[in-house]
Amino acid sequence: MDYRFLLLFGAVSIAAAQTAPPPSAASAPQAPLAAQQAPAPQVAHDPVIRFEDASDKAGIDFTHSFGSRQLGSLLEGTGAGCIWFDYNNSGLESLYVVNGRPLDDSMHPYPLKEKPNPLPHNHLYRNDGNGRFTDVTEKAGLNPDMYSVAVTAADYDNDGYEDLLVTGYGKVILYHNDGNGHFTDVTAKAGIKVDGWAISSTWLDYDKDGCVDLLWAATSSSILSIALITRRTTIQVPWITRARPISFFITTATELLPM
Repeated sequence: MDYRFLLLFGAVSIAAAQTAPPPSAASAPQAPLAAQQAPAPQVAHDPVIRFEDASDKAGIDFTHSFGSRQLGSLLEGTGAGCIWFDYNNSGLESLYVVNGRPLDDSMHPYPLKEKPNPLPHNHLYRNDGNGRFTDVTEKAGLNPDMYSVAVTAADYDNDGYEDLLVTGYGKVILYHNDGNGHFTDVTAKAGIKVDGWAISSTWLDYDKDGCVDLLWAATSSSILSIALITRRTTIQVPWITRARPISFFITTATELLPM
């Protein structure tokens, strides 16, 4: 046999193998359809949270008063507080909001020429459970004759109903929740008396006896001056009132706070 023929045949065979077409598409493994059509990754966007004024719809008609034509004193500029609390154990949070009012003209740099009638006052709005609130201030007995600044709630006598402490100019008022939708002023009975301007308060059981105690901040012109001068060493503005089952006794906060 001619060896030259064999060598030529081998070379042609190798060249043909190297130039052979790739396997047909029908015989190639197919990628899953889901992988072929995978959607582009989505960019997460936080939902837009919007608020709307629902006061009118809810039946809450309240306008805050600071008692004068324009702001002119620290008292007028402090504003007024409010609190959400379930006063009738309905499982719904009702709203109590406090208000200022005109004082003696000597108290206001810009007194009103004509005093409003009726005077601005605090309001209790009962939550009716259907998105509506009812003004039950008079029925509840929560319309004090005072320039109110703030309010806090707690069940101080552990009867299962939240009570209120209203602070303001010249006084504080402790209201006992009678459990029937009405509140009774028990300030004197509880032994609480505050002179000057009671600005704010909080409830806490500082001695862990199961009865909440009361801490409030109050000031007059002289006491405020002393407190500002000595604020680095002692606190002379707040007082703390310790609870008993039906009454309180007063002690200065400086006995409890570090000097």
